[in-house]
Amino acid sequence: MSNRLVTYLDETHLGPTRRLWRHCPIDTYRQDPGKGQVFEEYSWAGGSFPTNAAVGAGGFGPWNLHADIAGTITQVLDEVPPAVQINPGDTDEDEVYLTGPKAFVIDNDTAGNARELWFEARWKVAVITDADQGNFVGLGEAPAGADLLLDAATVLSDHGYVGFWRGDADGDSIDFVVNATGQAQTEILAAAHVPVADTYVTTGFHYNPRAPAAERISIWINGSPLTTFVTLAQINAATFPEAVNMGPALLSKNSDADNLWSVSWVRCAQEARRTP
Repeated sequence: MSNRLVTYLDETHLGPTRRLWRHCPIDTYRQDPGKGQVFEEYSWAGGSFPTNAAVGAGGFGPWNLHADIAGTITQVLDEVPPAVQINPGDTDEDEVYLTGPKAFVIDNDTAGNARELWFEARWKVAVITDADQGNFVGLGEAPAGADLLLDAATVLSDHGYVGFWRGDADGDSIDFVVNATGQAQTEILAAAHVPVADTYVTTGFHYNPRAPAAERISIWINGSPLTTFVTLAQINAATFPEAVNMGPALLSKNSDADNLWSVSWVRCAQEARRTP
């Protein structure tokens, strides 16, 4: 984890969205892990990060890393806020995956585990044509390892996840999807955002166990909530990864050579469990 992020008041989308985070006592969570946990990546300390396919896993900072030998992760020094540029490689099916600590749970258990959770990230893709690259930004239960995105980046591998999916077959659409291990991916909202090449987007969601049943998880794009929600019934369904430990996940696989994407920052926070 790294330097603290600034929550912007003017909704410029350079930093976390004020309206999304306004009820999150994030400073309290930072000071007292007994009240809540926070994961933030902002400074991306380092330079160019080497990868090693033979090892298959490693890390920098709080991240676990898996990358093919041609993959690169390079700090972008001329952007504000800073970012990393990720290139999965120069061959079809090359991949780079970054996964954070699995410290976050979406659980409707009324015995104390139903804890409010916030997630947001700022990222962009260099091209939006089909058959170039697949990307996932959100929470996932699988640690960094080979083939978290299946070949041709048509879908994620069989594990629990909640977040934003840009599939190889539809490069100009970012969907909001969920999945539980052993189930088929569920598309909560198709085309939650239509990306623009080389243009950042902030994507986020907020799980509020106290919200109405029809609005249990709100979905946010560029500082605004969308009108589609994840409902309590959808969370309770077998296709949702309820009560699964998940961590921040930044996943990418190329279907064509040298396609780049960039991540500016990631933030996730959740209130602490109230029972042993």
